Amino acid sequence: ILCGFGEQNTHLNALFMLYCTIVGVIVLSMHYLFEEVSTIVIILLQYVVAMGLVLGSMFVLSFFIAVDTDGYFEMWRSFSIIYVLGAISYYVSLYIEVNKQNNLLNEIKLNDLERKRN
Repeated sequence: ILCGFGEQNTHLNALFMLYCTIVGVIVLSMHYLFEEVSTIVIILLQYVVAMGLVLGSMFVLSFFIAVDTDGYFEMWRSFSIIYVLGAISYYVSLYIEVNKQNNLLNEIKLNDLERKRN
């Protein structure tokens, strides 16, 4: 994504990918701030925010380091694929956890009702 060859740009690409990963994880983990909004809207908003941060950071970085002519497209494609897979994994695990908690609450309520009847 960053232009040039050599060890320095390889390290910079690796560091930028680490930065992108951290941005993605942080943005995904902030879903609880928007609990009153539809899940689809939250997912889309999170993607737009994460992509904006990544591309904005790349734009700022382009003032100091040469960016490949297709760098922005490549970053969009690379980040989007991994982000979507991560988001699917995150929200599926969140859904499973919420269902477990709901089942536990229902079980507690049933036990409570049985105690009151006896």
